[in-house]
Amino acid sequence: MIKLLIQDHVPAAYSAFTLSSCAELTAGYLERISDLCTGICTLSFEIQFAHLITMSASIPTSPQKYPYRPLVEPDSFRLLLIQPGAEDEIHCNLIHTTLYDCRLELFDHYTALSYVWGDLTNPKLIWVDSIAVSVTSNLHAALCDLRDESRALRLWVDALCIDQSDLGEKGIQVAMMGNIYAAADRTVIHLGHLDNANTSVLKDLELYFRQLVVQDQDSTQLESLHEQAMKSILSAPWFRRVWILQELVLSKEPLVQYGRYRVSWDEFCRFLGPAKKQGPTTEMSTYQLVTEMRDLRERFHRNKGEN
Repeated sequence: MIKLLIQDHVPAAYSAFTLSSCAELTAGYLERISDLCTGICTLSFEIQFAHLITMSASIPTSPQKYPYRPLVEPDSFRLLLIQPGAEDEIHCNLIHTTLYDCRLELFDHYTALSYVWGDLTNPKLIWVDSIAVSVTSNLHAALCDLRDESRALRLWVDALCIDQSDLGEKGIQVAMMGNIYAAADRTVIHLGHLDNANTSVLKDLELYFRQLVVQDQDSTQLESLHEQAMKSILSAPWFRRVWILQELVLSKEPLVQYGRYRVSWDEFCRFLGPAKKQGPTTEMSTYQLVTEMRDLRERFHRNKGEN
């Protein structure tokens, strides 16, 4: 039957093909195709492996000096655009803007960061416009805690948005810091990396702020929560910084963040209110400072509204 089909559909020169010759031809063809596929796969693997080797060789393992572009306008400043992600590496970009443009912005508002620079002896690497840049471990922790897995964040942070090696620019930008904090949609007060010892306290606080803890709960438990919170939160180095008063008072909406736990400044102060007589003696001075900062901030914004 196969021989008849061949005779009916191909020229006479090929009619002598028999079943065995067709099988031999097919087997040889398949063998050549198999060799060709194996060669292509091997070549593809070699190309991909060489590409990975090239990429790994090009990834910097030491910090570099970021090539800052000059700020042109009198009210120019930079914002750090933190790219979304959940991996260890932090990737971001520096963009230029002005205070005038930010005040008129409808969509892409920015957040200002208030934090403690911290120890300079244990730096971490982040990638700014694909350039490896060294930052303190405190700043690295803050960027990790603020970064979202799916959304980019516009952040103003002095250590990166100001060219620290340019004294002229640094002087101008420091003089603008009050306006930068005032123009920010929010200011995050990052108290530091959250260790295991304070995690349970912050979880309880989150329940408190979400109003999942009933108001008439055991007063002894509430006092214990106040005391633990004052020990873990008010001992943070942020409360001993020189610049915190300006950064807090001028901000539109300050948020207090410890690790990835975040609460508004007003809620934070309301929670500390009942702790006035219950907190540890060693933290009372910080508590009094927070109370004075709260009152000063309220007076400033009340007078600002009246004017």
